[in-house]
Amino acid sequence: TQLPYNLLFSGSFSYNDNYFSEDLFIKQEIYDDETWDIIDYKTINLKNNRIAGFPEILANAKISYRTGSLIISTQIQHVGKQYQDNTESEERIINPYQVVNAHVIYKLKNLFKKADIELNLRVNNILDKEYETAGYYEGYDLYNAASNSYYHWGENKFWPAAGRNFMLGVRVGF
Repeated sequence: TQLPYNLLFSGSFSYNDNYFSEDLFIKQEIYDDETWDIIDYKTINLKNNRIAGFPEILANAKISYRTGSLIISTQIQHVGKQYQDNTESEERIINPYQVVNAHVIYKLKNLFKKADIELNLRVNNILDKEYETAGYYEGYDLYNAASNSYYHWGENKFWPAAGRNFMLGVRVGF
């Protein structure tokens, strides 16, 4: 959308409804907590569960200023909650996050009557926010023979996002 004062607004929004629509049975191993031998299995049906790794909501908004050969843009991106596995456990999620980025482009046309040059500077994660972009859950169902009881051990594993970072680029066209 064109705004006054050489400003331009753009954005996108998507709602993702990714789930298992049919019966999908998985076998989960149960281990002896001393020997780590598999001693039993339990069956889990994932029907109607959300598929891990797909955020429900993705949204972007960008405002740009353009004058002559110069374009300056600021963008905010929102990524919704993601499950780390297909069980839909709230203890196994990647939290939603928002990140702010900026981009400057300067175009030089017909430099020396031969080339167009475009200089780019991108600053990602301007606010230096700490967040995770992906991950998985590592867990085990264990049996303790001494107490004749079952218990679960597990932990979330994450891939952290880059902190504030810069990219500088040059594009040359003949």
